[in-house]
Amino acid sequence: YFRDDPNCMPDFVASNSANENGCIRFAGENLFSAIKHFLEERIKSTDKNADLKELSEKQLKDLCEFSKKNNVELDYKTMKSKCRDEKIVCKTFHGAGIVVPIDENGVGYRPVPETPGDLKKMLKRIVESRTENERHLKFEPLQELITYVQFANDECDYGEGLELGLDLFTYGGEVFHSTILTLLPLAYQLLGRSQNAQVIETHLKNRKHTSDLSQLL
Repeated sequence: YFRDDPNCMPDFVASNSANENGCIRFAGENLFSAIKHFLEERIKSTDKNADLKELSEKQLKDLCEFSKKNNVELDYKTMKSKCRDEKIVCKTFHGAGIVVPIDENGVGYRPVPETPGDLKKMLKRIVESRTENERHLKFEPLQELITYVQFANDECDYGEGLELGLDLFTYGGEVFHSTILTLLPLAYQLLGRSQNAQVIETHLKNRKHTSDLSQLL
């Protein structure tokens, strides 16, 4: 489940292939609608596998009957998720976007002053630096963006730090961990989302780029 604010109910079910990229894909309004959408897509793509198609059709039928009996919403997107779409202030690298409180004067968010494409090029240059001195020089433009975030925080535009921190996190690279830990926990604290600050701090201690995310020993 994806949540903008850990103090609120989940916004939607998301999917991600951790060993491919950091993109977050909308999977459904809830777990049932996500499974329904998954089955529908599998039925469309299994023309040459009659057994799998038949099984998927039966599972879909059973799911629809269960949902009707128990009054479970199965719409892929409802008014709730459409309302969230309208509140998104920027898409971010992960694609799901961020939602932050904006007051009547528009205070709460200002964009990172770089296009997504230029920011990715900036981060790529840092990651591919071959010496510490080169990396230090390539880091200067990013440091300037961090300074802008500090100005934004002083003026209550907390969304900029959240955006930049999440973009660094999504792009990946251990070289950015200290910067992420400078940006994201503070952004979450300022937004009243302290649980997310704890999550990011714990996650970066053992970050995995794999689909094998089990923590069971």
